[in-house]
Amino acid sequence: MFITRYNPIYCLMVVLDHTLIENKLVLLSDILTNEEFPGLTLLSSFFGPKQLDKVCVWKYCDDDMIACKLDLDKCLDFLKKRFEETFICLEKISKFSNLFADSSQLRLHVFDIIADNVGAKLCAKLKSFLDIKDQTLIDQATMEAKENIQQTAKKTKTEADQAVVEDYTKCGVPLTKISTKGDKKVTKSKLKKEVGQKSVSSFFKK
Repeated sequence: MFITRYNPIYCLMVVLDHTLIENKLVLLSDILTNEEFPGLTLLSSFFGPKQLDKVCVWKYCDDDMIACKLDLDKCLDFLKKRFEETFICLEKISKFSNLFADSSQLRLHVFDIIADNVGAKLCAKLKSFLDIKDQTLIDQATMEAKENIQQTAKKTKTEADQAVVEDYTKCGVPLTKISTKGDKKVTKSKLKKEVGQKSVSSFFKK
């Protein structure tokens, strides 16, 4: 899925991905006749000096043929701008749909969109350049944050309970003494009742 029209320059970044490691110029005509990407021949008129300048270093060879290779700094600058544009667009949408839990997940999603359209070597460089965190790291950070909140809440509750106990002990008679007095009252009342019943029985027997 593309939010804007597809830019053919991404095709160039895929087929020239190997030049980031080999660090040598290749003929543009050879790249555009690649058997793995036969449709590239249709884009030969598009890849002129103006477009090549955005992501490549290049020069003219014999017979006005162009030799080029990807320039890492140019590629990263170009892709960073696309990343920021896409992030802003999706951020506006996500505010109304709650698609992403936080900005870290949104950044990862935007990176995945761009990563699907560049070569593996450039993708790895871009990930490091943008400081993109993997989903597992994001989940781990989220879990640690939740645990910290739970521990803080538990600590606050424990301190509050201790404060209540301390305040109560300063107020007067402990609960154990109150319960003891209550038991003694019940016992005396019971004894009086039993003594009264015994006196009445003795009276009738006489």
